[in-house]
Amino acid sequence: FPTGQVLKRATARAVMATASQPCRFLSGNYPAHFRIDMPALSPTMESGTIVSWAVNEGDELGDGDLLAQIETDKATMDFETPEVGYLAKIILPAGTSDVKLGTVSCCKGPYR
Repeated sequence: FPTGQVLKRATARAVMATASQPCRFLSGNYPAHFRIDMPALSPTMESGTIVSWAVNEGDELGDGDLLAQIETDKATMDFETPEVGYLAKIILPAGTSDVKLGTVSCCKGPYR
């Protein structure tokens, strides 16, 4: 395989392995952080498109605040923050389509 293909496959494996890990991550010199997965916003939803993020990395998250707008198979719906903290990292940028349920979309931390 060309080097680029091997790297892509290794990265894909790492992403798949990370997606199956418990919600709390401790890694290197980074503070504790928690993954926020693509939620099921309707009973028939299998994947969605991240239309827009309502917050930026580093912003404070309140319980129930608007986090993002997700386009499902039927409508565009609001995705609310599951708990308080700070948005540490947006993994999937706005416009990312066909995001399967359970895919890590962003990470939050308890503090900045």
